Parts: sequence; C-alpha cells; structure tokens
Amino acid sequence: MSSKKKVGVVTMYYRNSNYGACLQAYALPYVINKMGYDCEQISFTFRNDDNSSLSQKIKDSIKNYGIKNTLNIIFEVINKKKEQKKNSLNGSAQLISTRDEAVARFRENRIPHSEKTYSNQSIDRCNGYDAYVCGSDQIWRIGWGFLNPGFWLSFVNDGGKKISYAASISMNEIPEKEHILVKNALADYDFISVRELQGKEILDSILEGEKDVNWVVDPTLLLTKEEWEEITAENPYKDEKYIFAYLLGDKQEDRDEIMAYAERNGMKVIAIPYLLGEYRACDENFGHIKLSDVSPELFVSLIRHAKEVITDSFHGSVFSLIFNTPFRSLKRSSDESKDSMNSRIYSLLRLCECSDRVIGAKELSALSPSQDNMNFEKINNVLKGERERCIDLLKGALGEEK
Repeated sequence: MSSKKKVGVVTMYYRNSNYGACLQAYALPYVINKMGYDCEQISFTFRNDDNSSLSQKIKDSIKNYGIKNTLNIIFEVINKKKEQKKNSLNGSAQLISTRDEAVARFRENRIPHSEKTYSNQSIDRCNGYDAYVCGSDQIWRIGWGFLNPGFWLSFVNDGGKKISYAASISMNEIPEKEHILVKNALADYDFISVRELQGKEILDSILEGEKDVNWVVDPTLLLTKEEWEEITAENPYKDEKYIFAYLLGDKQEDRDEIMAYAERNGMKVIAIPYLLGEYRACDENFGHIKLSDVSPELFVSLIRHAKEVITDSFHGSVFSLIFNTPFRSLKRSSDESKDSMNSRIYSLLRLCECSDRVIGAKELSALSPSQDNMNFEKINNVLKGERERCIDLLKGALGEEK
C-alpha cells in the first residue's frame, strides 16, 4: 500500500491490569500492522468522563445502562473504596500498586494507542479510521458494557468498515428481550467473528442467517511462539522446578489442593497474589514464591519456563499451549451458571483435542507430572492451521487479498 490505511481497535485496553486483556490488546494491532496497516488501540474507557459532575455521571449512566445497572455501578464504586481502605491497612496496597505499575508500563510502551482518551460521552467524536475493529475479550458480555457504544461500534459514522474480531459474549445465553438490540447493532457490520463456538451459535440464532458469523481464535494465538519470545522477559526462576499457579478465582480449596500437589511432587508454587486489585485472604498464604512486580513480559516467561501451569484463566491455558507447557485448567464457575465463562476454554481445548486438561482441583490428588502426555506436536499443527485460517479471514475483512 502506498499510504497506510488506519485501523482503530476497541477492546478492554484502557487502564486494564489483567494480563490476558493486555496481551490480546497487544496481539491484534501487532498482527494488523504486520499486514501493512497503521493500527492502534483506541483509548476508550467505558465509564463516564472523569471531569463530569456526580449528578451528570448518574444521569448519563441511567441513560446508557438503566436504573438497575446504575445502582449496581454505584454499589461497585462504594465497595471499591472500602476495599482500597482495607488494602492500605493490611499491606496489600503496595503489592497491588507495584503490579499495576508493571502492567501500565507494558500498555504505554508496547501497545500503540490513540493519544486522546474517549469515554461514553465522547466516543461518538472518534473518527478518521478506515476500519474499526472491536474485540477480543468479553466486550459483548451482558453487564460488562452490553450494547456499549464503544464496544459495539455504534459510534462509527464516518463510513469506516465495522469489524468484530474474536468478540466474546462469554455467557450461556443472551436474554430474549435483548435479541432485537443485538440484531440491530450488528446490521451494518462488514464482518462478524466471535471467540467461542457457543457465541457463534447464539448469534446465528439471533441473526437468523442475515449475517455470517465466523468462529476465530483469540488474537494471542495469531502470534507464533517465536514472536512471543521476542518480548519475553528474563525469568530468574527458569532453572527451578516450579508450578506457576495463575488463579483469578477465590476458591481456597483450589489453592490447598495445588500446594499439596506441589509438595507431593517436590515442586515450588509461584503465584501472583491479589490479581483482582484487592486483598483476598485466600491469596495471603498461597505459594512458596509470591511475586508482585510482574509485567506481562515476565508473566509469559513464567509460563514458558514452568514445569507445569495450573490455572483457572483462559489466557493462562492459551499461553501454556503456545509455549508447550503442560497445564491443568480449573473451572472457575459452574457450567450451569448463566454467567459461566467456561465456554471459551471448552472451545479452545476441544479445538486442540485436549479437553481432558479441564479438571476439578481435587483430581490433582490422583495425578502426577509424570502422567502428563500432551501431544504438543499435534497441538502445534492445529494452532498453525488456525492461525493461518484466521489471519486470512482478518485480511479479507480488512479488504486485503489473501
């Protein structure tokens, strides 16, 4: 291309300290820029403008989310302030701050992003891109910005292409009363793709054949192992026999079983406490080595050099597959829960023919590392094929020849 076309990506990037969220926010612009575009994250906060008055924030929130969701947001803010005060008293605040700063450096230095930050009130003034891409992550999850103008690209009014790449509903169902809203929101999309097979089935039912819905892999899987190794940090524990336990859930029994499993097999547990930005008693005494100054670069290195990964995180499993690290994936919630996030890991592991990696923590008592027989040669071939397929789909969506 003689002059680079501009592509803006909207996802949960802005001020996000979740490792998976940041790494997928890095991956998609990386892949699109490799195609010859000028791609960046659109700095978008799905909250109200920080400089709005309290009454204006409440009015805008009711307009965007309704009274019930606004009340939930208010309670969330109140609880967060209580947690921050509690953190300062129990000593976890500094650990949380250290980790947040490490992730913030990655966001600022590694991920191309717009200088201007947009909010719910100003996102309709975002323009100038030849294509707008929403995804990946749980941007279409009800209660996490459902039909949010940024995440659903309803703000686009300058003729730019509207594309979703690996957008995630990550729920078992969308309430029937919301179907018409979803159908209308997607009516003018140029390309629709989602991250879970279940999400494709849900949207196929809602759209009734009026739009094609593609199933694609998470952006992190579009990069090769070698491309991820380019940003991998030096790991001071790489020569140690350790389990990297990456747990977002708060189940004490999971942690107890992991510690017992490690000690039976002569391994140390490396953990990162307080991953949700608040003190949790279950994290306080978990792990032989507890780390806080962990950048995304070190995070992927901890997975790369682990003897085993035990995680309840989708991206914990993703990077274990990428680096061919044996892993066990724990369920964070019940399959029967309508808010269950398990479908995304089921889709991924079914694809790689290793659905047996999903276990309950109590099953660790009957397992040992010597029983690990993951066929990484087959997994690598599957991921290579999916990488090529999905990059071709993305090229086509953006208007490039395959």
